[in-house]
Amino acid sequence: MPGLDLVKRISAGDKRTSFVGAHYYYEDVSGRRPTDDAHEVQEVNDEYYVLRHEPLDPQSVEFASYTTWIDRETYLPMKIEYSDTAGNVYRRIEVFETDVIDGIPTVTVSRVTDVQSGGQTDMQFRHIAYDVGIFLRTFSRSDPSETRRANGSSRPQGNGVKYFLPLLLMPLLTHGQDDIWDDEAWETEEEASNWSGFIETGLGTRFDEDSLLSTRNTLQELRWRVETEWQPGKATIGFKGDAGYDGIEDTIFGDIRELTVAFTVGGSTDVKIGRQVQTWGTGDLVFLNDLFPKDFVSFFAGRDNEYLKAPGDAVRLTHYSEAANVDLAWTPVFEPDVYLTGERFSFFSPVAGGNVAPKPPFSAVTPRESLGNGEFAVRIFRNIEGREYALYAYRGYFKQPSALTEALVPTFAPMSAIGASLRRQFGPGLFNVETSWYMSRDDSDGSNPRIPNDQFRFLSGYEWEPWPNFNVGLQYVPGINARSR
Repeated sequence: MPGLDLVKRISAGDKRTSFVGAHYYYEDVSGRRPTDDAHEVQEVNDEYYVLRHEPLDPQSVEFASYTTWIDRETYLPMKIEYSDTAGNVYRRIEVFETDVIDGIPTVTVSRVTDVQSGGQTDMQFRHIAYDVGIFLRTFSRSDPSETRRANGSSRPQGNGVKYFLPLLLMPLLTHGQDDIWDDEAWETEEEASNWSGFIETGLGTRFDEDSLLSTRNTLQELRWRVETEWQPGKATIGFKGDAGYDGIEDTIFGDIRELTVAFTVGGSTDVKIGRQVQTWGTGDLVFLNDLFPKDFVSFFAGRDNEYLKAPGDAVRLTHYSEAANVDLAWTPVFEPDVYLTGERFSFFSPVAGGNVAPKPPFSAVTPRESLGNGEFAVRIFRNIEGREYALYAYRGYFKQPSALTEALVPTFAPMSAIGASLRRQFGPGLFNVETSWYMSRDDSDGSNPRIPNDQFRFLSGYEWEPWPNFNVGLQYVPGINARSR
């Protein structure tokens, strides 16, 4: 739900619960399968087909039956009444306005009423369009969280763009036959693009003072975001940018959070090129196979959780097939995590044997910028009978500067990883398990103390909604098992 900036996992038991606090249920929005009920035509008059429906599994729903009035001309359901076991109507959905859009009869205004309490919720649909070319990725589960890259990485942002800037123009050239600059395109430009944004202020502070730092505050900023999507022909250009004032560092900042071109190839492959936030895996604030950049400075400072995941310059391909779906992400220039530098937070140093806040700030040597030093990540995933299976592979570097050069300068060690995950419904909620094996390419036998060893990582979790809009999540993450000699 991008309008609410909300990601919510919905299990089968949630379908008959409130949709974002309204009187509508999730199933009212997603639709109920005809095979879930037994159907009977009760009446046919000049205006409606009147149908009665009874659930095949009465224990899975709160109603005993419901009746639908379907318009004989448009075939739209104009009214639905839900009855309890005593035959009393306790819930009603009504359509008040319809319109024919692109030749398709469409509901534009509807209302759901709780007959017993008298409460109601109205739903209005605006800016409706059909056949706009939605990408296949829209229908796959992914976390839209995104973040800005704050201080902590010594490498300037956006260097990877130079490796695939020509690719950013490919969709416009490929689909040039659509004449994206003709008069018709200009006439529909307002419908093809949508600008939005927000202004927010943030303040974060410590409960205890840190003697190594000059301020108690961790966050003191005013932020303004602007974002848009534009569809010239068959491609979609996305942009999200932040600007504002950071009171901790006394600077004005500007960050490009997304600048991408997305298009579909052959009807089964989505391509997205440019600066973007990427994520996969099943952990909640714990990342095993999600080896895309993270912004831990933003996370510890108190910014919203969406800022934990940092953007990077990448090419993302997703291929969908009946056998399995494949995600491939290529980052031409290594994107490290935004790590602690001693500016906002002190951190433990094993060399010093305690917390430090170095001046100048801590920095690390990054790999040389070349195509051979980029990052490659692959995910193969499939949903089988409600179970989501996934396999992962990665080739790149440890995301934190946990290695030392021969001159004892912090750096990033080469690393490859393989992993797997499972997510499925269990009881009233969702259960997940994930594992990953990190392989240190420069120290496979674990004999070099300056380089991280191989590591085995594991997590399991469970999440459910005991009552509407109240989620409970449990997660078990054992200590990292590192192999050394």
